[in-house]
Amino acid sequence: MRHGRFNCLFSQNSDTLCCKFRQLLDSVKGLFQDSSGALWINASSISRTDHGRPVPTGIGGSAGNSWHVFAEDPRHRLRIAAGGGLHVFENGHTRLVLKDGPPHGTLLALATDPDGTLWAGTSQGLYRVRKSATAVTLEYLGQAAPPVL
Repeated sequence: MRHGRFNCLFSQNSDTLCCKFRQLLDSVKGLFQDSSGALWINASSISRTDHGRPVPTGIGGSAGNSWHVFAEDPRHRLRIAAGGGLHVFENGHTRLVLKDGPPHGTLLALATDPDGTLWAGTSQGLYRVRKSATAVTLEYLGQAAPPVL
C-alpha cells in the first residue's frame, strides 16, 4: 500500500492496469478467496481474479447499506448475496437463484455446512436456504439466544 491505497495488486507490470482499476480498489468492501485461489472483490460490483486480472461477474452492486457476502459449497460453487438476491457462480457462469433476500434484516453472513446446506445470517436472525425442484426458499429459524454471561 502507498498513501493508504493499493499500489499494484493484479500484475507484475501493471501501471496501466492499476490506473484502470484504481477506482475499484479504492472502494473495496470485502474480499473472498475461493478454493481455486481466485480472489473475489466486493466493490461497486463483484469481480473475480483470473490469472491475476479482475473479471466482471455480471453481478452489480446493491443499493443502500446491503452487504455482499460469499460462501463456497463442497461442490466448489460460490454463493454470493448481492443486490438483494442470491447468486451462484458455477462453471464460469453466474445465475440469480433467489431474487428477493430475507424479509427480516440485512444479510450479513453466508456459510455452507459439510452437507452443502446454505445458512444465511441476518441482523434479525438465522435462515436456512432450501432448494426444491422448482424454487429456492428461505426458512426463518428465528433469532439466536443472547449469550449467557
